[in-house]
Amino acid sequence: MRKAFALISVLTLMCLFAVCGGTVASVSEAAEEQRVIKIAHFAPDQDVAQKEFSDCIRASIRKINESNLGHRVEYTIFNAQFDQQVQIGQIETALVQDFDVFIVFGTDSEGAAPIVRKAKESGLLIIDIADMGYHDYVDIVFYGANEPIYANLRDKFLDDHLAANPDLHLYTGIIYGNLNQLPQLPRGDRMVEYAAANPDRVTIVDSQTGEWYADKAMNVTEDWLQAYPNMNYICSANDQMSVGIVQALRTAGVLENFLITSIDCTDEALEMIRRDEIACTIGVDNYDYAIELVDVAVRLALGETFPKQYYMENIRLITKDNVDEYVEYKENMRAELGF
Repeated sequence: MRKAFALISVLTLMCLFAVCGGTVASVSEAAEEQRVIKIAHFAPDQDVAQKEFSDCIRASIRKINESNLGHRVEYTIFNAQFDQQVQIGQIETALVQDFDVFIVFGTDSEGAAPIVRKAKESGLLIIDIADMGYHDYVDIVFYGANEPIYANLRDKFLDDHLAANPDLHLYTGIIYGNLNQLPQLPRGDRMVEYAAANPDRVTIVDSQTGEWYADKAMNVTEDWLQAYPNMNYICSANDQMSVGIVQALRTAGVLENFLITSIDCTDEALEMIRRDEIACTIGVDNYDYAIELVDVAVRLALGETFPKQYYMENIRLITKDNVDEYVEYKENMRAELGF
């Protein structure tokens, strides 16, 4: 019925243009100006970093829609709250809602495979932003979180830190995120490799998962303080967990004795760097990420082709030395996007 109504509307417009001296080309151009590109974003959760990311996506889409580019973008976000069955149900629901592009971050890389394959077979365009491991089911694997570059930057930071402190030996605890999200595993695994390459300077004492949550990471840290009195470095897989790590160490009165490295570049992490609570955070700026992701999604919907694997290269290592400069950048970008 909707298609029939649309056909009648177009015929009516053609008649009006004929009476007024218009052309069929004018009708076509008018229709093109009204093109709507509908994007569905399936997020694992809306923690601090994920919420900032989705807010940035909305802001960049608002900017597109205000620019009279000949198309309009509509955006819907689905929050799975780290529940794979919830996410599967959300994708099932979205399959019948006329979306053009799915942006998918699978809560469980393996568990998301069947429903993502179904979405692809239905003709939807799929952008995988978590490298869930099944490239044949998607159009683009978009690497915003470029894990090898993250690890390289952390390795370089540790090289410099150890060189500046020649008597220091790092007794290290690794806190992973969600172990079902396979692409994030290098955040800890590469630390294991670094220790193996530098056995005289780094020892892995223990590794646990904090599942991205501050309270879980805090509990892990509290247990470690009891079990490993020589621990002096915690390698955290994200900034939200680092908040819990810092809280546990501060409460125990030993925060100044620990080196903490983190990932995500959230506002909380920047403040922790300024307060000398963590040493660094590494990541893609959410504003840069959102703008580039939306641009690729829109161009994909308009028919442009891309390599299967698309990498962002603008990865940042934020320390005490450059945190103020980065905060200024973020504030300027917020203003540009209308935050």
